Amino acid sequence: MPAAALIGGVLLLVQLITMTPIQLTPEQTVRLNDRASLTHDALFDELAQKRFVLVGESHDDAEHHRVQLAVIQALHQRRGDIAIGMEMFPRHLQPQLDRWVAGELDESAFLDAVEWYFTWGFEAELYLPILRYARDNHIPVIALNVKRELISSVRKQGLENLDPEIAKQLPPVEPPNAAYRALLNDFFSQHGRAMGGMLAAPQAFDRFMEAQSTWDAVFANGLIGWTEQHPNGAIVGVMGMGHLRGKQGVTRQLDARGFSDHAIVLPWTVTAEWINPNDADYAWGTPEAPEGKEPVRLGILLAEPAAPTEGAAAKPDAAPPAPQAGVGVEKVTPYSIAEQSGFKDGDRITAINAQNVASRHALVRMIRALNWGDAATITILRDGAEQSLAVTLPKEPPPPMGPHGKK
Repeated sequence: MPAAALIGGVLLLVQLITMTPIQLTPEQTVRLNDRASLTHDALFDELAQKRFVLVGESHDDAEHHRVQLAVIQALHQRRGDIAIGMEMFPRHLQPQLDRWVAGELDESAFLDAVEWYFTWGFEAELYLPILRYARDNHIPVIALNVKRELISSVRKQGLENLDPEIAKQLPPVEPPNAAYRALLNDFFSQHGRAMGGMLAAPQAFDRFMEAQSTWDAVFANGLIGWTEQHPNGAIVGVMGMGHLRGKQGVTRQLDARGFSDHAIVLPWTVTAEWINPNDADYAWGTPEAPEGKEPVRLGILLAEPAAPTEGAAAKPDAAPPAPQAGVGVEKVTPYSIAEQSGFKDGDRITAINAQNVASRHALVRMIRALNWGDAATITILRDGAEQSLAVTLPKEPPPPMGPHGKK
């Protein structure tokens, strides 16, 4: 066999071996470029040399969040000067994050201040261990995201057609390369057409790519902003795997800005598909997380807060109308727990188990804190009179309602 052919065959074999997906075991940590298993301490020591450590997640996976916290704790112990950048918060909520870290808000007040269940939606307890550690150790938490409307504008209009007032809120965006286009095309093929509407329109994929790249650039910009103010510090980015996998998302935007001192760690559920070596820099095998609690829902549509009247706007010196107590119920779903408990359209919920309801979010938070099988006393106002309704939740979530409330 000619030497050139032999060498070519060996190189091909090496390439096949190095690119073969890796099967992980629970708690195994692997450096993916050479497939070397590391102890957790060895992994942490390597990560401590980086300025940007990005740890992915499946949002509803408690095991992934456990890994994120472990990385944060280890880097805090090794470096001291760190921050935590979180996808979950748009940047207009930064003052509330600062108040949380300063210890000015308890957990309920914090969740209401950031409107957690409206802003992010996943169970708060998945993220509270990270947030508690940040508060208890005075570690800055940095809001990496922007309001959904901004990314939606890019998806609908494209970057070139954005209103200048919107465009100036965005950082430089590095266009996706062929590898990222392929990754995004896989996702778009699975989800884009099924979503219909805007995503089924001509140029939909190009604008989808622009929107995703813009999102990546926004996250990168938030990470960079903190490190520029803390030249000796490191930041841990907490975000969804889609922004990291394949090293084509946020890290590519960092590279384009001249910040290449980064590492990606992907928590990887061992019962899932095997991980590809080019998916990240490191992988951490996790057991399958237990299924999360089905959130309690009573079957009510909440009324929107009343907008200021034209008269009040025209007379700035006039006394504002007295706020109404509680939160209004716009609609009660037929056959729902709420209807069975005696709720009616137009009721105002003022308290749950003698705890006052101060806002729409507070109401949602208090309901989400209930468990199936619990009993609760809900105080309402109806026709100006206060009443108490006894609500007994079934031990198991009821089956989904049909389009008209029927099971």
